[in-house]
Amino acid sequence: MRQDGIGAAGGGVGKTRSRMGESSVREQLLRRLQGHLKFPGESGEVDYKSAVAFDPNAEFALKLVRHVLGMANAGGGSIVVGFTEELGKHEPDPALTDEIVASYDPTSFQQSVDRYVLGDKKPETVIEKVEHDGKTYPIIMVSGFAEDPFFCRSTKPQGKPILKEGALYIRDRAAKTVVVASPADWRQLLARCVQLRQSEMLDAFRDLLEQPTTGARPSPRARPYVDEFRGVVARETEVAVEGVVTSGIDQGAYYFWHAPLEARSLMVHRLIGHMERAELRNTGFPMGMVRINRFSAQAAQDGLLMEYYFPGERHESERWFLHVGGGFYLFRTYDDPNRPQLGGRTGGRIVAYTTRIWRIAEALEHCIALYDDIGLAPNDALYFEILHGSLDTVTLTNNDPRILMLRDRTTRRTDVCSGWEGTVAELKVRKMEIGRGFINELFEVFDSPPITQGEYVVIHQEFLDSRVG
Repeated sequence: MRQDGIGAAGGGVGKTRSRMGESSVREQLLRRLQGHLKFPGESGEVDYKSAVAFDPNAEFALKLVRHVLGMANAGGGSIVVGFTEELGKHEPDPALTDEIVASYDPTSFQQSVDRYVLGDKKPETVIEKVEHDGKTYPIIMVSGFAEDPFFCRSTKPQGKPILKEGALYIRDRAAKTVVVASPADWRQLLARCVQLRQSEMLDAFRDLLEQPTTGARPSPRARPYVDEFRGVVARETEVAVEGVVTSGIDQGAYYFWHAPLEARSLMVHRLIGHMERAELRNTGFPMGMVRINRFSAQAAQDGLLMEYYFPGERHESERWFLHVGGGFYLFRTYDDPNRPQLGGRTGGRIVAYTTRIWRIAEALEHCIALYDDIGLAPNDALYFEILHGSLDTVTLTNNDPRILMLRDRTTRRTDVCSGWEGTVAELKVRKMEIGRGFINELFEVFDSPPITQGEYVVIHQEFLDSRVG
């Protein structure tokens, strides 16, 4: 997760670069780890274990090593010690003692992991001991691989082994550590690399899938067009912020952009047709609209531009740009309704739980529709990024009675930026998983419980089912 800023003016949407408020990096880390304790629940990135002391010679230690390898090969994660599970619900383990906590020595634990990993490079682990509700919990943080995945060095114990020599373990989507053995497993590992932006491995894994006996390792994929379009994004953001400030709209804003890894050669006069055919009329503020009232799309030297401002009661602004190379950018002020009665926040600005999910769903669905119309092939790769800004001027509130969020939440963070890279086909298949990842990164900075996959799918589908005239 990367943090950037929106704009260069002062206040509201004009916040500059991301800052951590008054908190240090370590304080931010501890808040994230405490979130694992406040809202326990296993996922691909977080595992929970009962209160068992660490003994390098015990079978429990071997199981931990297996989980470390699986997490490292899936991009990293955390193992929380001191929770029991019953019927899918995690509760603090009453057996957790100070002696058990003390047994998790970082040096001896890392040495135990290193002993069972093939090669010179080893997964990096850090153990933090985090307090929550009067108890201290060991949390093992595991970094993801940087170049090559980690293989198991030896079989242990004999008979019914927990670790197997030559095995490649991965933490799968069902929150289980499994051995990568089939082409489907390799594709899953590839998908995890995409999700976690381990992009330097993509071509290598595709080669393994297509020619598993050759061992060929093509060079990492170049991204000159993505880098070029980042410059367009910076240019358009600067203009959008200036327009918002000049119009007196101080609402806070978000933007997203996406681009194929390889530039297209689109004709400017045909861009309006692509946008018209990709228009989504699922909400009252449709994505991709080309005309609204007296405003019309305008041809620019390198693309097609649309912008409008409503500084009155609607207090809204939007600017989008479709580039001749296929990159698309949209800047929009928060259209969540304000609540002037809220205290402690200028203007009572809010970002609403379900509205944010709809906006992320909208962005992903429009990306798919636009690139289908432009003619990207299923295996063509793209990069997608979304940034929510001015977060320290808004309140996250729940506008959906089905979601358990008992109180409004605020943050000192100014913004949060999330990105994803993969193929068009992967985006179509995994759009709800990707969208859930984006929204949970946003909710995390407000110290809000993560949304489950089931909850997200329901709300995303409701967006798809919505229609306006």
